Amino acid sequence: MVREHMKRLAVRTKRHYDSKVKDVVFHVGDWVWVYSPRRYIGRSPKWSKQYGGPFLIEKVINAVNYATLVGLPAYQLSRLQSVLNAAA
Repeated sequence: MVREHMKRLAVRTKRHYDSKVKDVVFHVGDWVWVYSPRRYIGRSPKWSKQYGGPFLIEKVINAVNYATLVGLPAYQLSRLQSVLNAAA
């Protein structure tokens, strides 16, 4: 009984998540911010910069990894944010 309820709950939660999630795709030539928080001793992280850049995407490695023009290592999609959508 509990197992069936948990299965129904999992299906309902997945359906709700899938209805809200948006696919983000970056292309070569797009400008992005890279999430790279830096912690300083004695300073509140609330006021520190969380994103670096903007950087130009040089190469799309696969669906979730992108290389920037600066020569930094490849970044996962979860660490990137579009420059145009940064205020949103």
